[in-house]
Amino acid sequence: MKNNEIAHTANIITLKTLRERRFYLALAHADEHWQQTTASFRLEELHATENDAERAGCVIAGVWTLEQAIEDVRRAYLASH
Repeated sequence: MKNNEIAHTANIITLKTLRERRFYLALAHADEHWQQTTASFRLEELHATENDAERAGCVIAGVWTLEQAIEDVRRAYLASH
């Protein structure tokens, strides 16, 4: 890398994307079923991630079907292993 070059190491996320993510997270956290699900997870010493909450919010909002959310979980799992 030369002196006048900038190394790009971060993903750029738009403000719109961040707002949508916050909306879906808030929607999930306010939903009684999601609250019960995460409480059950904690009893089993499992923890839902923010990505899990975002997926749930997308399903609750009707943006994704349950099948789409399951496929997203499957893709994320395969990418991490």
